[in-house]
Amino acid sequence: MAEKRLASASRRSRLARRLFGLAAALMALSPFAKANSDDEVVLLYPAYGVKRGDVWEVALRVGVSEEPGTARRAVSSVARRLLARRAGLSTLSEEEKTRFAGRARGFVADNESGERVSVRFDEDPASRRWPLSSAQGDGGTGLNGYAESLLRVPETFIDSLPAGGAQPWYSLSAVSPEHRGGGQIQLVSETGLSVISDIDDTLKITGLTEGEQTILRRTFFEPFRAVPCMAAFYRSFPEGTVFHYVSGTPWQLYPPVADFLFTEAGFPRGSVHMKTVRTHPFSPSTYRDLAALVLGEARDVTFAQKLAQIRSIVADFPRREFILVGDSGEMDPEIFSRIREAFPRQVRAIYIRDVNGVAQREPARLAGMQVIVAGAEHKAGLPGRCP
Repeated sequence: MAEKRLASASRRSRLARRLFGLAAALMALSPFAKANSDDEVVLLYPAYGVKRGDVWEVALRVGVSEEPGTARRAVSSVARRLLARRAGLSTLSEEEKTRFAGRARGFVADNESGERVSVRFDEDPASRRWPLSSAQGDGGTGLNGYAESLLRVPETFIDSLPAGGAQPWYSLSAVSPEHRGGGQIQLVSETGLSVISDIDDTLKITGLTEGEQTILRRTFFEPFRAVPCMAAFYRSFPEGTVFHYVSGTPWQLYPPVADFLFTEAGFPRGSVHMKTVRTHPFSPSTYRDLAALVLGEARDVTFAQKLAQIRSIVADFPRREFILVGDSGEMDPEIFSRIREAFPRQVRAIYIRDVNGVAQREPARLAGMQVIVAGAEHKAGLPGRCP
């Protein structure tokens, strides 16, 4: 047993050295990696709004970056070769190289700190400008190019916009001349039905229980694949149902994951809540985050992240009912159990996709939950027409 632990520690040490070597290369190249462009891209991640008194409040995650420069693309190429080897791929096709570049872009993009962003509602004919504030009061992005910001708009202004249905979505655009881009927000009523859903191995086949090589291949090199029947299940919910997607996937993978879920696979759009993995080369937190992610030490971090995010969503809407959907591969049953204990009147049902036989081996983990057996989703009796 001691020998196995030593061997495991040695493997982890070698991987850590590779990781920090890659990070050191990024640090060395960082001063020369500017994209030499004044055109900065603003990404407002899909968020929901809560009505508090006569004001709508939206907690917005804002990202500001430039396209990767030559040096950062070189770092991406090094990372591609390292990860391909770890994924058991001796050669890569041009299609796989292109796919990796798209999915790794968020990790090597030139993120812009100190940026202050104002937005306008595309539906507003007067194009009024709304500044974003943060806990620090300025709304500026941090070292990693991100800010957790707050948008506050009066109810009277929202009422003046064209009606958008029971749970309306609104498009926001960055205002300042040096910024382009934006995003969407949904303003959610106090009552109704909401679905809070995991992503990996609940909606998208990732193979978190199948080992490192499988995870790396499916995350960076292979086409994403949807879990059978789940999109039809989600589309079967009544009109006006609100969706929140909570995942341990890093925010850097949001663009390709969102494009797959909402455009290709046909899942209903909703707010997205993911894991913060810092990548700025001069921040000590970067190395802790990357080490936890690559060395597989992020389980506890993901548990705390998802529990806090789900608890916050449910607490924001004390008069709404919730359905929770996840899988047995990590800690979704334990997270959902805690949410049900904290909000027993609001949690209507829990669905767990059993990816590793937990229903047979550890049935207590899934007590009071509806089980969807992986590979037999069409037999689970889910609402919606399963293709």
